[in-house]
Amino acid sequence: MAALHSAVPSIALAAPTTRRLTPRPNSPKYRVLTLKYGFTNTSTIRAGREAPPHRHSAHNLSRVAVLATVTDPATKLSFPDVVDGLTCLGAGVREKKVAFVGVKVYSVALYVDEAAASVALQGGSGLMDARVEKMLSIKMARKVDGPTFWEALNEAVLPRIAQIATNQATAEDEEGNFMADVAEAAEVKEEAAQDAAEELGAFLQTATLEKGTEVTLRCSPDGELHVAVDGGDGKTFASAELCEAIFDIYLGDDPISPTAYSAFMAAARSLT
Repeated sequence: MAALHSAVPSIALAAPTTRRLTPRPNSPKYRVLTLKYGFTNTSTIRAGREAPPHRHSAHNLSRVAVLATVTDPATKLSFPDVVDGLTCLGAGVREKKVAFVGVKVYSVALYVDEAAASVALQGGSGLMDARVEKMLSIKMARKVDGPTFWEALNEAVLPRIAQIATNQATAEDEEGNFMADVAEAAEVKEEAAQDAAEELGAFLQTATLEKGTEVTLRCSPDGELHVAVDGGDGKTFASAELCEAIFDIYLGDDPISPTAYSAFMAAARSLT
């Protein structure tokens, strides 16, 4: 289990309202929900499954909206459709081969600021490089101790930090010339990201990750990373490079969970 990564959500009933509760047809939210659940009437969602179509009062629609979830079919772990204003784009399993057997380690879901992401994607950005609020929610499918979890994550993070620094350092100006000042700045940022990763490791290694435990990694548009375990106070790290490295594990060219990556990309296409 030392290498889980390879390079490794009381129901409150809302009051009746006449506010429009179903997303407008062809809106980003409508397209995302249609893609996830395969239906065209959002009033039929209940716990992430399509219910038989029937009439709902505004009161019932509000209650149903609270119950909407996204479920990873491989682990049956569920994630809220919306968390702190961020919309879930899907979920997938992270598996690790142990003695030629695929072991389900955790499920991971991606959340984004839907409106901002839609604008960024329509402007040509990808999910990885879009400067929008985004969050990874990792739910454990089995118990893993903190040091083991961090060792695996660190094995994936450090090479990515190095690659990010290399890409920054070798950037050229419009005439194709090497920029020494940019290279020096890249080295400083790399060291800062490595220091932040070390602090992150110290934080995560104290955690006992039981089955169902949630680890959230939330990145702001300006590159601050906030990490929390089961909704605790957590810790914030001011390193855009560390943010980029962590999200690259799931959104980059070599994602460690192909099923999660496919779900994220499919939902992203619906936002464009």
